[in-house]
Amino acid sequence: MTRDDHHQIASELIEKSNAAAGWARKAAAFINRVRVQGRAPEAATSVSFTLASVVAETQALLAHRLRTCSCELDFAEDEDLRLTGDPDRLGQVLINLVGNAIDAYEERRVFDGRIEIRGRRAGHAIVVTVRDWAGGIPADLLPRIFEEMVTTKEPGRGTGIGLSIARGLVEQAFGGTLTVDVDDGIGSRFTATLPAPTVTAAAVG
Repeated sequence: MTRDDHHQIASELIEKSNAAAGWARKAAAFINRVRVQGRAPEAATSVSFTLASVVAETQALLAHRLRTCSCELDFAEDEDLRLTGDPDRLGQVLINLVGNAIDAYEERRVFDGRIEIRGRRAGHAIVVTVRDWAGGIPADLLPRIFEEMVTTKEPGRGTGIGLSIARGLVEQAFGGTLTVDVDDGIGSRFTATLPAPTVTAAAVG
């Protein structure tokens, strides 16, 4: 190997290490938000951010789990969608929803599953859907699925607070709504309807 080869390897190691440190900081921030989930969201500086950037961060944070269960995360939007608010809070919503879909595939021992995230503009709203084909939610739990301590997971696997947190963030941090539709025996589709930006904010992502 030449000196240039060593320099290239060192540069790649530094780049990967910096990226890993960044994702670790984001994961730590996510865990901290879960720990204080019972509190109302604190006031945050409102910024303009792209949906695509939040999906990319979600995919990076869950990359290991997606690989482990051979799940494909498929994202598409009808245009370059921007929102206003705290991108980390929307990221937490997506992590909860995508993580639940991965759990559902794992519990059913389904590999090569597909998780679909779609974004579109609908009038004065931006609609984000997260869909899976992992069997859906039992009919008796569906009316209470957003309540705390309600879970479809086996004992020891689910806390029953993830969907409650997700709905709370959508409602309180964005002034939107989070709903679910189920195709019995086929899968679930969660829909977050968020107000489209109406004011200029600092842009990120």
